[in-house]
Amino acid sequence: MKNTAWPLFWLSWSRAVDGSFEVLLIAATAIVTYAPWALSEALDPTSWAMSRVQAACIFAWVAAPTLAIGKAATIGSVEREGGLGSFFSGMGVPCRTRFLWAALPSLIISAVFLVGAALVYESSFGWTVGRTLLSLQFIAAGVVVQLAIILLAMGAGAAFSASGGTVMTLLVWFYGLYGVQLLGLMQAGANSWALGSVWVFSPQLWLGDLTRRMVFDWGGMPWSQFAGIFSYLVLWGAIASLGGYALYRKGTGAFYR
Repeated sequence: MKNTAWPLFWLSWSRAVDGSFEVLLIAATAIVTYAPWALSEALDPTSWAMSRVQAACIFAWVAAPTLAIGKAATIGSVEREGGLGSFFSGMGVPCRTRFLWAALPSLIISAVFLVGAALVYESSFGWTVGRTLLSLQFIAAGVVVQLAIILLAMGAGAAFSASGGTVMTLLVWFYGLYGVQLLGLMQAGANSWALGSVWVFSPQLWLGDLTRRMVFDWGGMPWSQFAGIFSYLVLWGAIASLGGYALYRKGTGAFYR
């Protein structure tokens, strides 16, 4: 990487970590630490541990990605409207380098909460090989999926606007996590070929969310099963990232230089 990419990283970092990240991190720590403790008299030890893990995973797969998507779309929009893309292009920083380095701060936000949720899981139920394996799978799947959605958000923000990119990407994100599962239930009940076709080509992002395995302490997923899921997520992530890169190039004018 050229040294000229570092200023872009720090500019993006200042946009991403502007107080909202710290507030979310403090809120997550307080809720995960103290909310189950406040209910400890009403909960048995297993339910207490499950409630902590559930809260941490909600932050890792709902709150943190929502924040990261918004930040990434804002950074993409600033690169287009503020002229940062043209400025760093003039300094000799390639478009691909700008795209990846500008997205890195938003990925760090997501990664912090993914790692935090894994640590909460192991500290709540105890440290075993099976639980460590599940923690690693949880982090790996989460990073792959959330990196792709962040890159897509930054491209959409650059091509359209901060608000437009945020809304569009959040629709993809929550549809892939929850909407597609509802669509699958509807397709199973109606036995519709049309719904089935839509379901097949929909982003199955819920496959990467291993929250249920962590909450119920099922341990690590068999490697053969996880390898299939991870391969799908990598493939989807590559497609989404390339789509985000195309939008980013269009938004920052790289197509025309």
